[in-house]
Amino acid sequence: GIKLRHHPDQLGVDVWTSLGLEVRVLGWTEVYESIQRGIVEAVNSPIALVEAMKFYEVAPNIVRHNEYPQG
Repeated sequence: GIKLRHHPDQLGVDVWTSLGLEVRVLGWTEVYESIQRGIVEAVNSPIALVEAMKFYEVAPNIVRHNEYPQG
């Protein structure tokens, strides 16, 4: 399955795992390097943080699933 970074939240981890993802619980400051090194392939993040964290430099695709609805 896809390797997803998730914050430490057991319910969230369980939900994504039940959908077939391999969940890695990592600190926020580890995300960029973890994508770059292939430790994770996906990040569950509010869209507003994608640009601020420069994820576009190491992850060329965005999929909106509206877990974090924003106006």
